[in-house]
Amino acid sequence: NLVNRIESVYDSVEREERRAHAFRLTGIACVVVTLGVILYFGQQYRNYTNQLAAHEVRLTQLVELADFPATDSYLEKLKKQSPDVLEHPPIAALISQHQSNETTEQQRLTKLKSGLTGFDDELSEVNSLSAVKALSTRINELESICQFENERNDIELRRNRLKESQAAIQEQIDEQFTKEFDALHDRYQQVDSSDVASLKSIR
Repeated sequence: NLVNRIESVYDSVEREERRAHAFRLTGIACVVVTLGVILYFGQQYRNYTNQLAAHEVRLTQLVELADFPATDSYLEKLKKQSPDVLEHPPIAALISQHQSNETTEQQRLTKLKSGLTGFDDELSEVNSLSAVKALSTRINELESICQFENERNDIELRRNRLKESQAAIQEQIDEQFTKEFDALHDRYQQVDSSDVASLKSIR
């Protein structure tokens, strides 16, 4: 009877020991799994954060360069591959700035194009030095809008055409002046020195 009681107690102790051991193993396994999950998600978050930072740096460069085609292409790629990145506040702010820059650039181009068209129309009809002066002021204003070398080259071509028109108008004025002056000189030669009224008229 004593042996049975001892064996019963021993079995009970052994069961408790196995139960405690299993509990310890389960606890360790849970801790390991939890740490693994935390490390995994931590690594994923760090990768995501690094990707966001890389996208932000690249997009900042493109926006500062005002390279609109490259920026649009980059945003289109992000939209297809990582659409959630576009909602990241700093990147959303850069997108907003890019769109604002595009609108401003389009307005600038429209203003420059319409200004050059108007300048060309007026240049084809310019016929006085005062008109040349007005166009010279206009071309200087248009030049202040330019940002790129090809635009400045277009301005320079028109400025040269304006100078050519100015020279042609000045030549016509000089010819007319010479013609009228010679006619006046001929008239003076024919006037009698005692004809005071005619002399005053010539003067």
